[in-house]
Amino acid sequence: MIRNRAIFYTCLGGALIGILAYGVTMFICLLGRPSLGISRGSASLGDSKADGFYVGTYTPTKHQITLNDSSVIMIPNAWVEHSWKPGFNLLFQDTKKIADGYNVYIPIPHKESSYGIEIAEADQKFTSFPGMGFSWINGIPLGWEAYFDSLPDTLHFNVKQKKQDHDSWSDAIITDTILFKRAF
Repeated sequence: MIRNRAIFYTCLGGALIGILAYGVTMFICLLGRPSLGISRGSASLGDSKADGFYVGTYTPTKHQITLNDSSVIMIPNAWVEHSWKPGFNLLFQDTKKIADGYNVYIPIPHKESSYGIEIAEADQKFTSFPGMGFSWINGIPLGWEAYFDSLPDTLHFNVKQKKQDHDSWSDAIITDTILFKRAF
């Protein structure tokens, strides 16, 4: 009986030490990855599809916008994916899991986006994080990106343009609107 009790306590102590060592190792790994648990988007449409986060596309009602200087910007389809969060599995391997919300990308090339334009959400009732920005992932231009809590049937974006290159964005004016319709 005493021998069985000693074996039991030895096994219990070994298991507790193992659990503690695992917890310390996980903690140390998390310290080196401060962005774990933060919602993210994919680096490309191909990555989104390969990882299973791709949702579908929105089609613009017009495919080009004429700017104040008479230059034209082509408006491609916007693509949507589930937001995702990076994490670890039990073996400390990187994982990705679906998070709340959606990322919407309008892949207007960077050279066309540098003509003094800004794209902004016109209808912000579908997002808890209003605002849009030009995304760069690993030095690669991805296009304009916005976060949405839910996906409506149509998305409205305003095109803002500076009067002159040296003007502030706070002085930019809305020169056009892009309407995207859900195609999925």
